Amino acid sequence: MKLILSKIFAILIKILNLINFLLKKIILYLSTVKVYFDKSECKKLKDCLLLAKLKAQQPPGADRAIEYPWMIENIKLKSGKLLDVGSTA
Repeated sequence: MKLILSKIFAILIKILNLINFLLKKIILYLSTVKVYFDKSECKKLKDCLLLAKLKAQQPPGADRAIEYPWMIENIKLKSGKLLDVGSTA
């Protein structure tokens, strides 16, 4: 009986891990499209996807998680390009 329950739980864990993986992908793409339509950070969809992937890969509590949103809110560029020297991308 314990062996059967153990196998059932192992299968359930695999299914839940797959669902978690798929939901993370869906959220990544939905947030990418939202940022693209907001035109708040990127002008090209390809750039928004790259930005979303980089943000998703950074560890929790990373400096960039705090610095980047602050920089976007406070920078006053109207045109041109901005080089982020501290970027690792």
